[in-house]
Amino acid sequence: MDLTIRSLTIVLCLATVTAHAQTGYKRMHNRMLDEAKVLLSNGEYQEAAKIYQLLLPVDP
Repeated sequence: MDLTIRSLTIVLCLATVTAHAQTGYKRMHNRMLDEAKVLLSNGEYQEAAKIYQLLLPVDP
């Protein structure tokens, strides 16, 4: 349970960051972001976090 809460907190923080800084995104990055959002809404926090980690270098 503690791991789930920690993972959810990390994902939500990453989602907040990506929501504010998407100007450098290409089409592929937007698709990845959409996929991460779907995973997040389905409760697949670990998989969504992996995608958000890949998107971090793209954010200005």
